[in-house]
Amino acid sequence: MNSIIKKYAFEIICVFAYILIYSKSYYLGIVNWDDKELLFSNPYVKWLDVKSLLTQFFVGNYMPFTMLTYTALWSLFKLNFGLYHLFSALLHLINSFLAGKITYRLFNNLWLYRLTWLVFLLHPLQVESVCWIAELKTIIAGFFYLLATLYYIKFNDNNKSKYYIVSLAFGCIALLSKPSSVILFLNLLVIDWLLKKTKISILNKIPYFIGGLIIGFLTLKAHIDQQYINYEYNFAWYIKVAYAGYAILIYMRNFLYPLHLSAINPYPDLSVVLIPGYLLLIFGAFIGYYLIKKKKWTAIQIILFILIQIILVVQFIPFGNSLVSDRYMYIAILGMMWLLYIVTQHIPLQRYIIFAWIGLLSIITYTRINVWQSNITLNQSILKQYPNSYTALSNIGADYLLQKKYDLSIGYLNKSIQINPKNYKAYYNRGLYYAQLQNFENALKDFSTSIQNYDNEKARLARAPLYLISKEYDKAYQDLQHILTQNPNNHKAYFMMAEYYYDQNNLQMAKQYYDKAIALYKYDYEYYFQRATVFGKLNNFIACIQDLDKSITLNADFADSYYWRGIAKYNLKINPCNDFQQALQKGNKQVSAIYTKYCSN
Repeated sequence: MNSIIKKYAFEIICVFAYILIYSKSYYLGIVNWDDKELLFSNPYVKWLDVKSLLTQFFVGNYMPFTMLTYTALWSLFKLNFGLYHLFSALLHLINSFLAGKITYRLFNNLWLYRLTWLVFLLHPLQVESVCWIAELKTIIAGFFYLLATLYYIKFNDNNKSKYYIVSLAFGCIALLSKPSSVILFLNLLVIDWLLKKTKISILNKIPYFIGGLIIGFLTLKAHIDQQYINYEYNFAWYIKVAYAGYAILIYMRNFLYPLHLSAINPYPDLSVVLIPGYLLLIFGAFIGYYLIKKKKWTAIQIILFILIQIILVVQFIPFGNSLVSDRYMYIAILGMMWLLYIVTQHIPLQRYIIFAWIGLLSIITYTRINVWQSNITLNQSILKQYPNSYTALSNIGADYLLQKKYDLSIGYLNKSIQINPKNYKAYYNRGLYYAQLQNFENALKDFSTSIQNYDNEKARLARAPLYLISKEYDKAYQDLQHILTQNPNNHKAYFMMAEYYYDQNNLQMAKQYYDKAIALYKYDYEYYFQRATVFGKLNNFIACIQDLDKSITLNADFADSYYWRGIAKYNLKINPCNDFQQALQKGNKQVSAIYTKYCSN
């Protein structure tokens, strides 16, 4: 035991430091950035709908393995958010061991192994991936990505095909965990070079490439279908190059000096980006020329490794509103540390300086974990870095709206719109604010402005029921038809179209559209309830009861389902009293007279 402790003393001390820093993550909550959509409000996860988890896109990604993992975690943890955070922290700890092992296999340097392992484990850039439940996909994909790399190195060492097969299997799982793993085949090409192979093998990378190609195509389709490509930032190529150079500069700064981290980093003005972005690229070209001339191949290999890890996220295809994001550095941190070690290897007391730097990183990490306490704290931290972040202001306004803190909500939403009058999301959120306050005139105006700024499904879906309320049926129909033309799989639009026909007492057409909505999405109790009322009006009480049974299964607290089921049973001469009693207990007051009349005895 003493010999084990002595041999692994460094690792044991670091693990205890990690536990001390990240144990507070157990007390974190969730944020509105995909946590609910992916997991906590996702019926496919809660009802273990394997077919949907394997075939559908989620938040613009195809990641079936991650979705199945969420399902397993939900069955174990339910709404205990802390356990999800601890699971993520534990998996990150395992990933750090894998990162260290890969480092040692590549460089055979004990100190580089230790420093890389520690930086990968404790750097503040990793907090976003570890403490954001929706980004568990990064940790899971990173686990299999690192395993695929490690087993490929083993295959290179002894040429045993079993290691290649294992590497390929782990690579496939990484692809099915997060689409960013598509660059694995490029990563392995650099690994070949780092291993000092005289001949880089292209042939054995083909299966990795084909898998990446398929997932890449599906991801691009998902981003287009679910409107995750931000065309506002779809600049000309030479401007994208400037932004890419600037993004790389920010990533370098955040690695060395992570004191100004933010979950959102808005695109700065081109005037701010153009000179430093191109200067970095020009300087990088001169550095590359110098390294090639001096045959500093290891440095070149490491730089290529870093660039490969971030090539997809320097916004050549603009995703979202943020130019850079901490989570995109999850694997790239490995290469950053390798490069830092090589560049500083001739500095006196190098290791001690790096250890002191890591100590400062740990303090920053401990502080930064607090940012992920809630959606409010997260967005407020963004505003500290970017006071005019209209996205953060809109997010806070939306969160206060969910909490029904209307005075706070409208203040943030108005400020967001004032800063960026083209911010369609803020208009959409403010439209929801007015709708909740029954101010339908202003709600309609804001939804319409949101659509004018950017034609989005959410605003049209929110506007259509307001048109129904005001009996403007033609306008409601136009909105819904427009949505279904663009996206024939939008179950909410089919449901609203059924409501359109229901309001005009066209029950047969209403039923057809309820059927389509339910065929696409079978987890909304309201869909079944509304179709049940159609069956009831058509005197098909057996089908009415069947739909109400489904509605109650999905939401056992919805009183009207019990009331209508009691009515249907009464018409079939079945005792309705238990259902009437349930409806009364759950808040349906109109059933009181009926219950007294038929069930008082």
